Amino acid sequence: HRRQFEKKADSGATELVLNTQALDESWRVTLEVIKKLEREVRADGGRLALAVIPTITQVYDRYWELLRQQHPDADTRGWDRFRPQEILHDFARRQGILYIPLSQAMARAAKENGKTFYLDGDYHFNERGHQFVAETLFPVLESLADKLKPAPRD
Repeated sequence: HRRQFEKKADSGATELVLNTQALDESWRVTLEVIKKLEREVRADGGRLALAVIPTITQVYDRYWELLRQQHPDADTRGWDRFRPQEILHDFARRQGILYIPLSQAMARAAKENGKTFYLDGDYHFNERGHQFVAETLFPVLESLADKLKPAPRD
């Protein structure tokens, strides 16, 4: 697991973080796309909910440290592994979009019970990871769906 991580984990995302200009443009485009999607969902009578799937480096401290070690020439002291979620949460709040936090909850659960939420040697969820996300999303989405149900007609 560690060997594969050292070769490829989050390499594209990290390069983007190190390139501030590209990062700013990427965020601008991302937030505009979310705004457009939110308008389309509302026009159809729905409400957009936003949840961000965490990376393995956000969930597990050991992988976060490995990622930082991969960039010895960068000042990683100011890196915040949950910054993308904070940006999106703040944006969602300002836009009236429902934000469902997953990342820090998953990191806490992994730390508390030592469970692995990702496939070995692959950075996709295993069954436990999918179950955690489903159990987190379901009650929120069910409540949202109940609120959006049309009133019964007489």
